[in-house]
Amino acid sequence: MSLTSTLREAEKSFADDMPLESLRHLDRLAETKNVSILLLRALVRESVNDLTGAFSDLQSKNLSPHFMIIKARILAKLGFGDKAIALLQEVLTKVDQEIRPTLAEEALGIGGRRFDLRLMGIGLKKNQVSMSAPRNVGAILAHLGALAELDERDLQVFSGQLGSRELSRYRELKTIDELRHILDAGPQITAIRKAIFGIRGWLSFDEARLLAALSSRVPRQLAIVELGSFFGRSTVALSCGLKDIGVARIHAVDPHKGLAGIFEGSTLDPFLKNLESRRVGRKVRVHVSTSVTCARSWNGGRIGMLFIDARHDTDSVRSDFEAWFPAMTSTCYVAFHDVTQPGPNAVVRDLLYSRELRPLGLRDSTFVFQVSSSRLEPHRTRLADEWDKYLQSLHADYDTWVELQRSKLRLETLQLFEDATRQRRHLTQPSCAD
Repeated sequence: MSLTSTLREAEKSFADDMPLESLRHLDRLAETKNVSILLLRALVRESVNDLTGAFSDLQSKNLSPHFMIIKARILAKLGFGDKAIALLQEVLTKVDQEIRPTLAEEALGIGGRRFDLRLMGIGLKKNQVSMSAPRNVGAILAHLGALAELDERDLQVFSGQLGSRELSRYRELKTIDELRHILDAGPQITAIRKAIFGIRGWLSFDEARLLAALSSRVPRQLAIVELGSFFGRSTVALSCGLKDIGVARIHAVDPHKGLAGIFEGSTLDPFLKNLESRRVGRKVRVHVSTSVTCARSWNGGRIGMLFIDARHDTDSVRSDFEAWFPAMTSTCYVAFHDVTQPGPNAVVRDLLYSRELRPLGLRDSTFVFQVSSSRLEPHRTRLADEWDKYLQSLHADYDTWVELQRSKLRLETLQLFEDATRQRRHLTQPSCAD
């Protein structure tokens, strides 16, 4: 079959929602090492969540700004957020004003996650983000958990877009958010940024700062338990809040079996290397185990903080919380990561009305409770109602965001197929791959 025919078969398969069949055709074409085909295969691989394969196809040094943005998107999905930010910063130096709205959208949230906008050097100006994104800039920031970024000045800027009802809700949520004073009293920001920089994972800087601030408030005699470690980004963040007293107070629980399409094989070695390179290994006791199994044999004493970031389906998140609840103290902090996603979102919303927990607030996608024995009084019910509405809209907006990203990827891929077919006479020319 000729190159042109194979390309057409690949395009037809993708258009007919058969991406794996499309990949089979593209794999044959990729033997030519033609950069256009490799870029096309990268997008199809991304559509089937083969992110490692997609990244391997984007290694040319001569990528256009558009494909540098796509590469940054894939890096972020793979957990290389710091590298993604650096790449987007590089693109900023090469592009004109027309492409900056696209850059701002990528920076605001790739796969439903917000980057550090001030580190990116992109201000919160409404003309820098197109309105094709979910609702508007203010709503994006809000639904990505960036309430801390919405100061009164920003609210005034976006007031016409948000509407009076949403504006009132955001002001109310900022009022009842109790995390600000915890963050203000937390460890030094520059030390946290330096410690986590370069460690693979999906924990934003604001979330890392939050974990460090919470861990610094846990009394020395109490344990800190982390469920889900991956490469240790959150583990190192937690360690930033602790003084080195020669006692392993952080218990990092993870089976270290890797993640499909993201990292194959055990994550234990890179995890341990990251702890060693940051010199925090003495603060951490490693449990290569599932969460519930570890909880059943737990003998590490009372828990002053629990960070839940293991499996994200509803049953697993609920089981993780219930398995560790008996070991918690009466003032234990409980933090749930990725509350934009269905499982954590559902569990957190249920727990809002628990008499044993008091909601403290949200930073990015991490929601924090504190164990409390007080009754669920009327003002607590109202507070729970406000957070419930917000988390419900956050999850709905996240679903919208994911669907928009999926549609955007499909359109990008079909357009590239069309471009490659138009230029098919060049496919047999020598490769410009490195």
